[in-house]
Amino acid sequence: MEDYFAVTDTPWSNKRNLIERIIIKDGVTNTGKYAFSECRSLTSITIPDSVTSIGNQTFLCCISLKEITIPDSVISIGSWVFYNCSSLKEITIPDSVIAIGKYVFNGCSLKKIYYPAGSGFEKNLREGNNAKLIPIARGFNLKWKLDDNDTLTISGKGDMENYLVVTDTPWSNKRNLIKMIIIKDGVTHIGRYAFTGCTSLTSVTIPDSVTSIGCYTLRYCKNLTSINIPDNVTSIGDFAFDGCESLTSIMIPASVTEIGKQAFLDCKNLTEIRIPDGITEIGEKVFDKCTSLEKIYYPPGRGFEKNLSQGNHAQLIPYNSAPVIKPKPQPVKRYTAPPAQVNPTPQPISKPAPQPVNQLRWKVEGKTLTVGGVSEIKSYSYEATPWRDSFRDIQRIIIEDGVKKIAANAFAECTRLEQLTIPVSVKTIGDGAFTFCYCGDRTINGGRNVIWSLEDGTLMIKKNPAAKNESNFSTGYETWQVVEGSITGVKIERGIVPAKNFFDWVNRMGDGVSVTF
Repeated sequence: MEDYFAVTDTPWSNKRNLIERIIIKDGVTNTGKYAFSECRSLTSITIPDSVTSIGNQTFLCCISLKEITIPDSVISIGSWVFYNCSSLKEITIPDSVIAIGKYVFNGCSLKKIYYPAGSGFEKNLREGNNAKLIPIARGFNLKWKLDDNDTLTISGKGDMENYLVVTDTPWSNKRNLIKMIIIKDGVTHIGRYAFTGCTSLTSVTIPDSVTSIGCYTLRYCKNLTSINIPDNVTSIGDFAFDGCESLTSIMIPASVTEIGKQAFLDCKNLTEIRIPDGITEIGEKVFDKCTSLEKIYYPPGRGFEKNLSQGNHAQLIPYNSAPVIKPKPQPVKRYTAPPAQVNPTPQPISKPAPQPVNQLRWKVEGKTLTVGGVSEIKSYSYEATPWRDSFRDIQRIIIEDGVKKIAANAFAECTRLEQLTIPVSVKTIGDGAFTFCYCGDRTINGGRNVIWSLEDGTLMIKKNPAAKNESNFSTGYETWQVVEGSITGVKIERGIVPAKNFFDWVNRMGDGVSVTF
């Protein structure tokens, strides 16, 4: 498109106040300067994938424009593009964008701006508005749309993001309206907190491309009556279906090998369930408060009985997973004494080779990183990290017993982390060792205003150094529950305001934990 010197130079200038909808046809590569400025009745615009740049002042003063989808083909957005688009409430900058001009959202009433993490766009995005900036890890190329029938459709290729809290999801302020969710083929992972609190949700369609369901995914979806988990799913995260009280049955496919703790907590109307034969791990209290559960069929001999029975009165019914093959009897050899030796020559005694002591041991299996063999796990540079090639794949970390200290930022690069297993031997965890170390209820620079660490058994709750002094420093989230067994005391930095759930947690821990302000 042509770059116009002023809004009055556009061919449609004298009719711009009448325009309510704009459709840009495929083949157009850029929107020209001032192209649609002052189209004050504009409510809808379609931008094709052929567009790679949005010019300066393109949508200036389009005061009725409530939403816009910027396609993944766009690599640059000019200055003052959405100036005074006062009806815009939220917008997503796609991963493809590498350049954004100044004052792009000046005068807007935006509540949220989703943008690529690490892009350096923060200054230009903030200019002239009070929107909350929510970084999205690069590589998440998914799109979403909520139509007039309250159907949320998610499409694209790859994993959904693992959100820190439910309010970070792009559809958070509309989650109570969502009645149906359709996930298109190509999505491979359903992210943490993705659909928590969608209280009107009755139906979810999951494609065969999905291989894992994250933690808290469908928590408190109390009107969800049924769900089909496809055969390629291998893991179901902690609290994934917590509070889905209208579910009467669910089939866990044979492909599932891991089910997280309390995955089906408070699913009050489940009556029976079958655990697949290929299961290798089941979290604690997996069917806690499933008051109608009568029968659980499971493969015996793997030690699952305790976690399956906690918090319910269901009958555990083992089934034969595979025939037991008995070894063939071997012929008995008679013992024949060796011939006696007179004055045998002494033979040198060979000593076993010395084994390495305190040597780092690690392995990545699927999406699980297991680390141990040392008393302290140190913080590596990006290049020196042994498991560097698996950063984007790791969703679970298991620290082996015997580890006592985890250094600051040790696993900070594992940005897709969903589950942590930490033994009671760990007494010290440095600042930002895991993404789980954020616990505030406000976002700052991709993290949280409040963080925690562990120092010789004392839980240290403190301000994120990246947060500004005027930030909200309420605690918000008890992500330190993964180290409950190691906590002997709590110390809270001055200026932090503990939320109600913090005090609930302290009461639950009992007199064994002292709190110092």
